[in-house]
Amino acid sequence: MDQQLFCFSNLEEELHSSFARVPQHIDVTAQNDVIQELDMYCETTTNDTSQPLVVVSNSGMGKSTLLASWLSKKDDAMQSRRLDYEEFTFSHSIGCSRLSTQVTNLLRRLVTGLIAHFDIKEQMNLADDKLSWVLPRLLERCSKKGRVTIILDGLSNLCSQDMMEFGLKFLPLNLPSNVRLVMSTTTPTTPTTNDTEYSRSRNMRAKQILDEITRRKWQTIPLQPIHSSEVVNFIEQFLSLSSTTLHPSIRAQVIDTVSTHPLATNVSFVTLMLAGICHAVTSGYKSVNHCLVAFNANSTKALVESMLTLFEDSVSLLGESLCLLFVARHGLHETELFDLLERVQQNADFSSATKGTAIPVKVKIVKLLAEKKNRLIDVFRSFDCDKSGELSYSEFYKGMEKLDINASREEVRLLIEEVDSNGDGEIDYQETLDHFERMARTYTHGKRRVSAFVRNVSMGSDSSSPLNDTQKENLLQTLKCVGVSCLDSEKTGCVLNIPHGNTLLRDAIWSKYIGDAACEADSRNFVIDYFSKQQPSLRYCEELPWHLKKCKRWPELKEVLVGLPTLDIMFNSTSLKAELFNYLCCLTSTSTQIKFDIVKEYNKSLQRWIELSSPSAKHTSLMTR
Repeated sequence: MDQQLFCFSNLEEELHSSFARVPQHIDVTAQNDVIQELDMYCETTTNDTSQPLVVVSNSGMGKSTLLASWLSKKDDAMQSRRLDYEEFTFSHSIGCSRLSTQVTNLLRRLVTGLIAHFDIKEQMNLADDKLSWVLPRLLERCSKKGRVTIILDGLSNLCSQDMMEFGLKFLPLNLPSNVRLVMSTTTPTTPTTNDTEYSRSRNMRAKQILDEITRRKWQTIPLQPIHSSEVVNFIEQFLSLSSTTLHPSIRAQVIDTVSTHPLATNVSFVTLMLAGICHAVTSGYKSVNHCLVAFNANSTKALVESMLTLFEDSVSLLGESLCLLFVARHGLHETELFDLLERVQQNADFSSATKGTAIPVKVKIVKLLAEKKNRLIDVFRSFDCDKSGELSYSEFYKGMEKLDINASREEVRLLIEEVDSNGDGEIDYQETLDHFERMARTYTHGKRRVSAFVRNVSMGSDSSSPLNDTQKENLLQTLKCVGVSCLDSEKTGCVLNIPHGNTLLRDAIWSKYIGDAACEADSRNFVIDYFSKQQPSLRYCEELPWHLKKCKRWPELKEVLVGLPTLDIMFNSTSLKAELFNYLCCLTSTSTQIKFDIVKEYNKSLQRWIELSSPSAKHTSLMTR
């Protein structure tokens, strides 16, 4: 993987293709009936304007699989017959990536695809705020040259901010006679007290979208669950297509147990349960009997959580991998994931080795000083309420609480015991400074690194070895089994992401592994530390500033953005230029409390670059024009 060229923004087309690819198709009457209606809708010719068609069902009924299967059959049919007209088919899987949930990304993909396919020469204003205005006129022109079929899968996955701003206004009220628009959306569910914020937001969007579809009087097709009489046939077909071979008696037991489950008519539940059983048996993790008992869940979300519980006993660092993929902005390359996991393991070793000592709280203090660019002496002076030059234990406890570094009272007590070397009940500035000077002698200010100190705290304990090749492969296969999307090609290698439309997996990760904002921030900080040590690149620029903004680490965000290489990359990138200005606006807002003058900061960065690099006059003029 070329770090300088790799970035998720350039993989959007591949991510859509990978998400829409159907590995296996199982005939189900309910789905075949809908496919026939879709065929009739698209093949009917009319001279009048047409209306969109919307497939609607509860979550887990298989809408995405159905549309992908229908699209695959449609493409095969097109290739097997010669058409006397041009046909353009556009598919957008809303939720296959973070970018896919944004209306502007959807419109830009569609508009540029139409222009390229029909060779439109006319110059058009393709600014973000003009795309919804350009689309109806462009469809009118293209429909005169050929047939256009547009598939938008997962309207309820659209970005909340875009839904508040756009609703469905970005879609034309009426379509030209030669244009067909097929969409899918989820019906809202009854809210519960256990719903996550993401689920509540998605439920609200689903209701908003259905209300708008009803108002526009668009035709809807309800997708029904599998009929109970077809469940056994569905399971048999799935097992026949699977690479896992089960003993006939075991196979019969699986079919009998799964087919009689109360949720057996839910496509997502059945396929997920069968995939989990096949993966566990193939990998040798658990027996079929063990899986059937463990997977006897009362909801699809509970099934996902049961699968995670079963697999994490056999798959190293599964939970940690899911947490990192959950917080990653777009996803992670496999090399990034494995590097991050090694850091996570080192951190676990560090925590284990330093348990019962004051080392963890000292590391937190040193890192805080670097992030805030404060001096230790100034921090301790702020603790000294009576300005006596010494700190009482009470003053020290209160001051540590104000630092907000998530230090326990026991950790602070251990630190007090260390710095109050003479045990007189008072903490002297100088003895504290001397203590930290000895501890962090090799610490490099401003780099958030406690180099020799952190590396040497193992205290003789054995550090966990990194994952071997077999463990890595098992981890990747298990991640795919539970719903992580994997784009694997010679060009990119293995790229992993949790689709934003996979609310079941996201909710399960949140409730099982994360649970609150503090734990989420911990995972983000691992990603921040990892990318902070990389050289500026497209990948660095699309991931690091976003996480710094999420964690409100404004001083560091400022330092990253004013770095000349970062500024140069983002300003000259089509996908990152708007983000750059958005970050700069955040930094200059009053809420960040950052004194920031972009012109002065740029000139300072430019001067540092000239001093360090001694560039030619021509190169300098390019950077200053």
